Amino acid sequence: MSLVTVEATGLAPLVGDVGCGGVTPEQRWLAALWPFVRTWLPAAPAAVVEIGCGPLGGFVPMLRSAGYAAAGVDPEAPEGP
Repeated sequence: MSLVTVEATGLAPLVGDVGCGGVTPEQRWLAALWPFVRTWLPAAPAAVVEIGCGPLGGFVPMLRSAGYAAAGVDPEAPEGP
């Protein structure tokens, strides 16, 4: 497994705020799991659908930042493209 930098994951704003009270437990969980999830994905660009992304959009924002065409499906999903 290769080392993934915070900047490469698109999580720099989340990780930078950890410990400062600006990050929710859900955001910390997503940031912690992103490197694991990323290892199972095909190389970008690829289309990814996250079922059950929740009110934060799950991994969809990180996927889009990494060059994926990503969409999330959830009754509580945030509005977006």
